[in-house]
Amino acid sequence: METRASMSREWYFVRRVRPHERPGSPDRFEIQILDDEGRAVSVGYVGSGSTQLTVDGRAIPAAVIEAAKRREEGQGDYVGPDGRSLPPF
Repeated sequence: METRASMSREWYFVRRVRPHERPGSPDRFEIQILDDEGRAVSVGYVGSGSTQLTVDGRAIPAAVIEAAKRREEGQGDYVGPDGRSLPPF
């Protein structure tokens, strides 16, 4: 029996992807919406000029988008809706 992922905690994993991971795409920043276990349930991408993102009907907070943009290429971080780093587990 399949169960729906529990999402009582609002948190994200953000990272700056390497060019070879998204060849031909200007969207270099990845934002993953995480479930309570830290698994990605949805993923979206934005470019450096983007200020808004909706993933599966869910508006991503601007602070989360900005947190993604602060990452160095290949680096990622767990963040809350305010864009501040969180301990992973």
